[in-house]
Amino acid sequence: SWSNGLITVAAANEAGQVAFAQHGGNVLYFQVEKDRIEKLADQEMEREVSCLDLNPFHKHTSASSMDIDEEDVATPKKSPPLPSQWLAVGLWDDFTVRLLDLKSGNYLEEVQKIHLSSQLEGDDEDDEAQGPARRNRNNMMARSLCLITLDFSSASTQTHNANSGASNPGVDMLFVGLGDGSLISFAVVEQDGKVSVRSKKEACLGTLRIDLVPLSTRGGGSCVLATGDRPTVIYLAGIGGGAASNANFNPKLCYSSVNLSASDEDDMDDNITRPPSHQTIAVNVASPFYSPLLFDATAEGSGSTSQQYSLCVADETSLRLGVIDDIQKLHVTTCRLGMAPRRIVHCVEGRLFAVGCMESGIKHLGAYEANNSMGNCIRFMDDTTFDDIKRVDLDPFETILSMAYVTMRLPDRESGVEVAIGENEDGFVYKPFLVVGTGYSMADEAEMTRGRILLFSCESDESNSSNNRTVRQVTEFSTNGGVLSICQFFNGSILCAINSKTMLCRLHDDAGMTKLRFVGVGHHGHILSMFVKSRAHLQGQKAVAVEEKSKSGGKKEKVVPEELIAIVGDLMRSVSVVQYFSEHQILEEIARDFNANWTTAVEMLTDDIYLAGEHWSNLYCLRRNKTASSEEVRCRLDVVGEYHLGEMCNKFMSGSLVMPVSAASGGGPSRRMGSAKSQTDSPSKAPAIRVRRPVVVTGSQTLYGSVDGSLGVILGLDGRTAAFFATLERAMAKVIRPIGDLSHQLFRAFNAERRMHPAHGFVDGD
Repeated sequence: SWSNGLITVAAANEAGQVAFAQHGGNVLYFQVEKDRIEKLADQEMEREVSCLDLNPFHKHTSASSMDIDEEDVATPKKSPPLPSQWLAVGLWDDFTVRLLDLKSGNYLEEVQKIHLSSQLEGDDEDDEAQGPARRNRNNMMARSLCLITLDFSSASTQTHNANSGASNPGVDMLFVGLGDGSLISFAVVEQDGKVSVRSKKEACLGTLRIDLVPLSTRGGGSCVLATGDRPTVIYLAGIGGGAASNANFNPKLCYSSVNLSASDEDDMDDNITRPPSHQTIAVNVASPFYSPLLFDATAEGSGSTSQQYSLCVADETSLRLGVIDDIQKLHVTTCRLGMAPRRIVHCVEGRLFAVGCMESGIKHLGAYEANNSMGNCIRFMDDTTFDDIKRVDLDPFETILSMAYVTMRLPDRESGVEVAIGENEDGFVYKPFLVVGTGYSMADEAEMTRGRILLFSCESDESNSSNNRTVRQVTEFSTNGGVLSICQFFNGSILCAINSKTMLCRLHDDAGMTKLRFVGVGHHGHILSMFVKSRAHLQGQKAVAVEEKSKSGGKKEKVVPEELIAIVGDLMRSVSVVQYFSEHQILEEIARDFNANWTTAVEMLTDDIYLAGEHWSNLYCLRRNKTASSEEVRCRLDVVGEYHLGEMCNKFMSGSLVMPVSAASGGGPSRRMGSAKSQTDSPSKAPAIRVRRPVVVTGSQTLYGSVDGSLGVILGLDGRTAAFFATLERAMAKVIRPIGDLSHQLFRAFNAERRMHPAHGFVDGD
């Protein structure tokens, strides 16, 4: 032990280095060994010390530049506790941070003076003369410091696992937390024995003072937790494919807010005016810790990787023990194709993106020709690195109209195709395929008269260390028209919209060859069937048994859903519902919307609720009355919602921009920050699991894309929440004066040519 004077601030690390400051600005540096504490140096500073930090940087494989804007970044190694080479010191009434040397023989020698103020470095005398009167947001004093090496494995656990064999470049950073909630970051660079800082960046994380806590991620990366009224995790993100292509990395700092959950008692409150359970709670102090008695069920794996996810945070009234979920942010990566993309599909099993592209032959011919057509192709790219795997060129004048990744039933067991899916309960074998629908666009034809359905298998070779992907065309099928839309249907079949017809398609065996063919009689009666969607492959609650002939001539009984329905979006005649009767092998229309809408996108939210967009930038929602007693009511789709979006929507798909908490935790207990008192019961008695009432019940989650390039989300809300937000929306419209005195109600009203209706059934999320 050592005792001499009052200690104001202190810092230490796992390597046994200890530094603290006393009244008067005296900084002392110690080294802790096995059974003694040895004082190595002391240094008198000009002012009182406000904060210290001596967290070590990781070792790097090369002495290259650590600038966050540089391309060549080095690679951190995992090793035993490393000693820190520098001590960061912040002073009161001084708008600088000092870096002191901790190397042998140069203890506490100042090697760098970092100015936090936006003033020039030569204004130190003026700063002293004016004193506290000159304090503003740009020259606040440092209240917390953090030296850390951020690496790219902190950005995404999935990315780290994909490149586990490659090195992870990192950047040595100095973070400075100020008293007004601002965060300043620097990249620390050592070249030729000299230390410098670059790439100064500032961010406002709230209004309270910031404390910085270094953390480690599950993938072995590092990040920083900034406390305050808006707790935030700071991590490093970059673009590239590993150590072999470090020049492709473009590192950038990312900020992800941390939502802390309220206590169990607050979640049981039925008052609708209370804030949601995921609310922002001000954090005064935080510290990482590990205990095998807490959160052992939530930690994935064992060892040192799970202990990094335990965290203790405290606000003014509560102490919370918990863990932090993986960082969830919407990251945008640009991949330049050199041609115009028309369709894109993710092939999960093959870990590929299939992109239907269109390019001109002008650059190949060197001159423009009147009959020169736009060449189309399908490009298969790696879903992580975006490297080209294969390219399939189409015929002249052939246009890609639709793409879908579906699961189809193989003709029989003796097809000789090795599959990973295996047999289903009905005894058949199913396998995923990429289905591409095309059409031949000829100049002398007003409507496409020819098209093709192409079937590709996308597989990954797991036995090969290089993880090669194989893309093979299985079969093709010629059609009498353009294949405008394709969707998954029941029992390994697909629905295809071909010009004005809707057909059911399935694989069959033809002399040992796997081929596609139409099944039964399709539906005819649309002007142009632009879209087809179905949820028949997701059904299975209500089912009936039917007989089907097998290849051997016998009969076998199988179970199919009670209603096999799909919706078809017509070019001019809105949305209709068709049903497939398996015993007669026929598609028939059972209900439709009798309004004339130029449909641009459709989606089935449930079996009875449908969402659609039309070309006047409106959205509308339809409901099927299948339980009505009158046949006239059952065959009509009621309009239950209308809304003017302001942008023409051309794509709907199920999904969300953020991953739900339950999915992020891998199906285990919740990984969010929360009270841990229920976990501290006797180990012989399992803690009771109390079902929490969600504040907002979210139904369907649908993403939409518009022709203006925007992405959005449409959420299904329960009646109680929808009524509350609708009332809030009307109240805001009365209080808040709109820009330019333009009526918000008039703007959101459904306006389609000669029809104009007030918006209803939708709540404006903006």
